[in-house]
Amino acid sequence: KSPTKESEVKALPSQNTFEIRLVGVGITDTATLVLVVDSKGKYHRLHVNDKLEGWRLESIEQSSVVFTQEGTSKSFDLEKERPLLE
Repeated sequence: KSPTKESEVKALPSQNTFEIRLVGVGITDTATLVLVVDSKGKYHRLHVNDKLEGWRLESIEQSSVVFTQEGTSKSFDLEKERPLLE
């Protein structure tokens, strides 16, 4: 029996594990984009129809976004500003 590589054992993330933090929304006359942080702490600037981890950014509102994947929708609200640590 051959040893199994660790990378082969890890399951692909299911659609229920998609979690991001919405940290910024920019809406102007010419562009609409959002700033999100993924589960690994990486920042992404996204526009409508951009994809992240297999999810498509469906819509951008002033304080929320909706992502869709295979008929499933997930909504994320803009995080409230936190005071900076001194």
